[in-house]
Amino acid sequence: MAKRRWLLNTDSEHPPIWMVLCRGESDGVRTSYPLNERHALIALVAAGEGELHPAVEALLKENGWLRPSIQQARQLHEPFSSEDADITQCYVAARDGRGGVIVYADALKESEVE
Repeated sequence: MAKRRWLLNTDSEHPPIWMVLCRGESDGVRTSYPLNERHALIALVAAGEGELHPAVEALLKENGWLRPSIQQARQLHEPFSSEDADITQCYVAARDGRGGVIVYADALKESEVE
């Protein structure tokens, strides 16, 4: 099988890992937050650049977050390290193909929503 060349990460057989700042609404079922309550989220996913939005949407939906809006995305470079244990755990999950989500506990105020 030919080595797949990922945009912005051409030396790797694996897609790059992205840290994505976004917003989403709780589905009220798979989260501990009330239905439709909006929160800021950080998602870490492995995806090629053209696959980033669908990968983030799928990860958030799988974790109970609807109507996501991506605010900012940044590709993480190897070797990756963080002093934040939650970020590190999400990074490892993304590298393993699962991805990870961090939820900011305070709901967004109406003035902070798009």
